[in-house]
Amino acid sequence: MSTDTSQTPPTRSESKHVEQDEQKGEHTRIVIDPDGDLCLVVGDEDATAFVVCSKTVARASPVWKRLLFGLFSESLQPSKDSGEEWTVRLPVDNPRSMRLVLNIIHSQFEEVPTSVTFFDYGETGYITFEELFQLTVLTDKYDLTRMLRPWASYWLRDIDERGPLAVEYGGEYGAADMDCLCWVAWELGSEKILTKAIKEITRTYIKTEGSLRWDCYSEKLFTVGREPANLYSFVESHREEIIRKMLGPVNDAVAKLLVTDAKNLICTEVTDLSDRTDCETTMLGAIIRSLNSRFLWPIPNSQEVEISASDLAEFIKQLDSKSRLYGHDCEALPIIKSTIDTTLKAISPTLPDAYIRHLKAQAGKLGID
Repeated sequence: MSTDTSQTPPTRSESKHVEQDEQKGEHTRIVIDPDGDLCLVVGDEDATAFVVCSKTVARASPVWKRLLFGLFSESLQPSKDSGEEWTVRLPVDNPRSMRLVLNIIHSQFEEVPTSVTFFDYGETGYITFEELFQLTVLTDKYDLTRMLRPWASYWLRDIDERGPLAVEYGGEYGAADMDCLCWVAWELGSEKILTKAIKEITRTYIKTEGSLRWDCYSEKLFTVGREPANLYSFVESHREEIIRKMLGPVNDAVAKLLVTDAKNLICTEVTDLSDRTDCETTMLGAIIRSLNSRFLWPIPNSQEVEISASDLAEFIKQLDSKSRLYGHDCEALPIIKSTIDTTLKAISPTLPDAYIRHLKAQAGKLGID
């Protein structure tokens, strides 16, 4: 998913409120309130000027109230006799998302989409997943989450049913999708979606150059989107827990095979200790050679494993652990190999209490159960 934040053309119903600032020629000018007394210039290179009501903006956001009517330079309004326009610049904000925010707080509800689209084919009446991410960045920044209450449940339904983790998506997501998915779930208070996203990241992401990435060409996790509350460390720890539980039985089997012990029951074909030792030695050699072929010998600590947890599971299922002794059908890891998929799927992250409290608070603002 692209994270390009460039301005897109206005919808048909808004086009009558759009005019070009011919005098300055700097940016598109959109009149949200014809009686507005404030001009918000949003964005940098592709800036858009929005004419709005300063009191309406201040009532909606305590952050804007402090900015416009506090002790900031932006609070200085030009005198009416000067003919100058009260202008406040917000260069780091996204113009497209800001337009939606301003439409909402000025009660232009017909301009707010109720459905999310995940592949932007020029569909009208939808908010793209990227736009929803940018919108939630703004609602967090300006303390406006509660204003999304009429639409949040519909957006979350679409994300859950057709988003990056849904079958319909085809699994063709990338780093940007998962980064943004975590943030949107965090801002809209969805414990369910955030938990599913964490599970998918810990299952599919690799570790290269010491960082979790979608693939070896991607940016580090949470570089493209925004990171909620030190979530990277939590995801990394959860991934290590999964890998540790997957490699634990392999470690245990190798440890048993390394010791000649009459009580060792890995070889079940013979009772003679000498023959049993020979059988188990060949199983040990097969495991070591197989692990070494994937650079997993000596068996690494969980934080050192670079391949994804799902790839590790596939490798363990194919791990050679069979005896080479004539007439023996012994195998050191049959149970481990047959249950590895279940082990991987069953491990679900337990979110910290602080995360749960935040998500419940956000859901409460949005009226979501």
